[in-house]
Amino acid sequence: MSWIARAGAVMLLLVGGVAQAETDPCAVPPADPATRAMTIDLVDNADWGYQTFAPGTGAAFPAVSKDGKTLVQLFQDGEDFTGAPITTIVFWSTRGAELARYGRGGASDSRNSAAADAPHAHAAVNQRLAATTWRPLAVHNACEPDSEVGRSPSRVTVDGDVAITFDPATARLTKRVAKGRATRIRAQFRAPGLRSADDGIPGGGCGEITRLAYGFGGRDLGVAILIADGNLGGDSCFGQPVADNALVIPLR
Repeated sequence: MSWIARAGAVMLLLVGGVAQAETDPCAVPPADPATRAMTIDLVDNADWGYQTFAPGTGAAFPAVSKDGKTLVQLFQDGEDFTGAPITTIVFWSTRGAELARYGRGGASDSRNSAAADAPHAHAAVNQRLAATTWRPLAVHNACEPDSEVGRSPSRVTVDGDVAITFDPATARLTKRVAKGRATRIRAQFRAPGLRSADDGIPGGGCGEITRLAYGFGGRDLGVAILIADGNLGGDSCFGQPVADNALVIPLR
């Protein structure tokens, strides 16, 4: 198992129906939204002795397939404490199921660090990418004053009409669709970290979620993926990779 940096980010996958989209003032649109073929490359990390994933020429993540049925994201993290680079690429169906994931990097994970595994993973990812063309997606940042980060509820609005709010005081998620009433999301984020064996509880969850960070997707796709930040709270709590914490929630 590899670990992310101390931020301890996690993500939430939301599934729902199609609706009219509005402008999101906190969205960052892709530099070029045109549909295109995409690949990933392998890049050398001389300081660590292994290769990690990187976008190929013209590739941009996150993205959705031409038929609107598959999402893909390339996550780039740093291993907790060591800073060793970790990259993970994940494919989901827009019905919410994870289709495949491929990881590279992390000084503590001998499987990901094995040089022999890199070409196999690289070829498998590019085979999936080559099956269709892809349209880059906008990233929707959380809208909250910098002075309130981690202390007040944070909100990510996808396409202007699906607002997801996280309250750090209660650790609750709520959603509001268009001008409807806010309703509670019963599912909860997992802890952003795992305790070390030295702490006496090997594998136990630790840390807490503090705020939503950003998301991507849209009502036209019926799906959105949100990323949240966490506080690990101590040296015995090791952050998990961003891609490891996906939670699927229907909006219907």
